[in-house]
Amino acid sequence: MHDADLTDAMDSPLLLSSLLIASPRQSLFKSVTPALSQDYRVFEIHDGWQALEEINRRHYSGILIDADLPGLSGFNLLKKVESGNRRRTPVIFLHNQEDRERAEACRDEGDCDLLLEAPFHAGDCLTLIWELADLEVERSWKQTLSPLQNKLLKVTKTNLKRIFSEAGAKGAIEPDLAINAGKLVVDGAKTETLGPILDGLKMHHSYTLVHSLKVASLMTIFGVHVGMNQHDLELLAQGGLLHDIGKSQTPQHLLSKPGQLDPDEWGEMQKHVPLSGEILRNTPGIDPCIVNIAEHHHEKMDGSGYPHGLTGAQMDDPSLVACIMDIYSALTDKRSYKRPFTPQESLEIMREMSGHHLEPNCLKKFEDMIRSGAGGEM
Repeated sequence: MHDADLTDAMDSPLLLSSLLIASPRQSLFKSVTPALSQDYRVFEIHDGWQALEEINRRHYSGILIDADLPGLSGFNLLKKVESGNRRRTPVIFLHNQEDRERAEACRDEGDCDLLLEAPFHAGDCLTLIWELADLEVERSWKQTLSPLQNKLLKVTKTNLKRIFSEAGAKGAIEPDLAINAGKLVVDGAKTETLGPILDGLKMHHSYTLVHSLKVASLMTIFGVHVGMNQHDLELLAQGGLLHDIGKSQTPQHLLSKPGQLDPDEWGEMQKHVPLSGEILRNTPGIDPCIVNIAEHHHEKMDGSGYPHGLTGAQMDDPSLVACIMDIYSALTDKRSYKRPFTPQESLEIMREMSGHHLEPNCLKKFEDMIRSGAGGEM
């Protein structure tokens, strides 16, 4: 939506879930704007003075300001926005490499919240914008979830962030972080408090948090559903949390790319499976079951999966379960390039995978679990 469309489109002084992009460099946002449009009403202005007028008239959920704005420069606009910003709208500042020090000074002085350097990968831009949006989502959890549920989310988010950071930097992790988070997931599964958490994750954009916790929760709820013991439940929870740990070494712009991966990018993405195994094998105290889950969750019953082409008969039960949970989470996850499928739609798709891709008996039990409401709202 461009300058001429603003007046007609805005019939209220307060716009919820709206984003203003103030930049003359439209080509930079060609692939970003369609992905943002899933969550925001996106408005674009290409002149600094017009941007200031619009910001003073309306409240946005977030603002992206380009240093290269004509008229009133982005740096001067930042100062004027901050001085008159009564509601403290989050601001991302787009700058060029030569302006990095000056932009960092603006951030340090509180004129903006996050910095983005041009040129950029679309995925990097989306990651920053969604990081701001997720702060609002997390604030809503305090109102809608119980103290136990909030503790589980807070500890899991903190631990996963540290785990993925360590894995990316050192090629190994601190196992106690996964063990502690896994125990909380098991407690949540046993007390039937994970369903609302899974519902609360639907609007969050952090792939690491959403997909890892979702797979871990579903695996653990499934374990409770079929009567597994405490030790095995904890292994399932840890396996779910760590199954994609190799993505700590996958370029962020691929993880957040607003579109399907091309063949070369898909080949790069597939490397996360052997990397996951390598990271976990480098970590003392990791149970072999957890390593198997990480290395085998993309295999298929008929041997057509990757990376080893294993058949169902060559896989252990936790890995077969992980395949199901990973597919269900991927289908129901919201991604930049697709809407989330409903649980009902996802189960229908997965039934077509029964036998050749997914283990039929586990899939039937999983469907029963989802229909019972244990995995969140249907």
